[in-house]
Amino acid sequence: MPSPRVDVAGLGTAIGSVPQQLLNGHVVGGLGTSVDASGVSDRGILLVKAVCQNPPSCLCTPQISPLQGAQAVLIADDIVISGPASPAAVSVTMHLILDGTISIDAPGFWGSRLQLNISVPGGGGSGLLAFNGSGDFFAFGLLSGYGPGPGPRAINLNMNVPVNQPFGMNAIIAASVGGTSLGNATHTAICNFFDGGGLHFPAAGLVSTIAGPIHVSGGAAPAFGLPAGYTADSPTLNIANNAWQGQLPTGAAKTSWGRLKSLYR
Repeated sequence: MPSPRVDVAGLGTAIGSVPQQLLNGHVVGGLGTSVDASGVSDRGILLVKAVCQNPPSCLCTPQISPLQGAQAVLIADDIVISGPASPAAVSVTMHLILDGTISIDAPGFWGSRLQLNISVPGGGGSGLLAFNGSGDFFAFGLLSGYGPGPGPRAINLNMNVPVNQPFGMNAIIAASVGGTSLGNATHTAICNFFDGGGLHFPAAGLVSTIAGPIHVSGGAAPAFGLPAGYTADSPTLNIANNAWQGQLPTGAAKTSWGRLKSLYR
């Protein structure tokens, strides 16, 4: 079975059985500049967080280079769409949710950045959220239209897959930050896709649509959009009968960083 992987600045790499987590990595640059980062790779969920803080003594010279942060990788090769043997392949839609916040509180930083790459049979895609050194915000690819503020967004990937035969997917999400202060205050850059839930399959009560997530009462949200008479399973992704069996570390509401550390340690 493929192993999850987490890379965190200041802590190195963790790879092996699920879940993998590296929490509170720390990288120190010149004149007190610092980056703290954490990452988790579990069955059907990826969490990453990076925070850069620069004190007033960091006088307009980039002190963290290149951008530092956390990366989490999820690989599965045991997804099976079960149903009638004919036709031999069907069109399905993989539903994913991305939730987090990216911010920067002053120009002069090198920036905050979230990178996403998902590979599925016949396609997939990549996405980028970024603040540049001038404080401008950009959203590209799979993340086009995603704003910097918190709130879940739907990612829907269409594919044609075999019936009753395993196929695979992989996902990589990386949060990175770095830069400099203006020499007059402490400034912070944040890429936090940990507290909000990161990248995950829809949890119970949350259905992903092209327009965006829709909250419904009760029931299990589908991991895949499937033709009638078919279902989906994957032990690696913790999907059974087309429903993700995992839970978000935040539960139904946002929670504290300390609470997340107590859930993933």
